[in-house]
Parts: sequence; structure tokens; C-alpha cells
Amino acid sequence: MPPTAATVLVPAGWTLTDSASGGSGSTVRLTNPKDAAQSIVEDIQPSSRDLEGFYQGQSAGQVQWLIPQQVVQFALQNPSNPNPDLGILANLSTGGSIRVDVYLPASDKSMALQILHSFAGTK
Repeated sequence: MPPTAATVLVPAGWTLTDSASGGSGSTVRLTNPKDAAQSIVEDIQPSSRDLEGFYQGQSAGQVQWLIPQQVVQFALQNPSNPNPDLGILANLSTGGSIRVDVYLPASDKSMALQILHSFAGTK
């Protein structure tokens, strides 16, 4: 992932509801205090991810390269959340990797994509 993602977008008023760090990485969860099903989950790992394997393992239309061979964008369903799971997987230029999942209603897809693109450093 390019080192241009200096600032990420998050909805105003959302709160940090969970943050964990350990030997296998760290996870941060931001949640809409008015609707706990709306959240952003960022998972950072010290190792790289098999982006090509993830890409190949998804159904057509669920995944695309946001940045070829660097950032995979996906749209999945999560049985634990009523909102679509829009996300990215990327290997960091400094080592390690990141996965970001944005859970917002389908009507807010544009906002979800803006959030994801801010993490990826793309427009």
C-alpha cells in the first residue's frame, strides 16, 4: 500500500469501542453510538497477506483490485451484521498488512467507499 494514507476519514461522533494489541497485531473498532451495527474495524498484522489468494477465492463481483497487486477492495456479507461489509486488504510498504471493514447501510455505500479510499490513500 502506498505511504500516502496519512489521514483517514471516520464519521463524526463515532467512538472507539474496542482496541486490542498483541503479538499477532492490533485491532481498532469505531462504532456509531446510535447504531452499534455501524462500525469500522481496522486489523493490522505484522505479516503480509496473500492478496492474490484472497482475490481468487471470492466470487465474481465481490472483489476488485483498487490498486493492482497492492490493495484489494471487497464487498461481503457478514452473518453477524445486517449491514454490508465493504472493505480493503493491503500489504503495507513498511511491512505487515491491514484489513479495514466498514459496516454501513447500503444507502451509505458512497460514504463507506470514501472511508476505505482514505485508508488506501486513493481518491
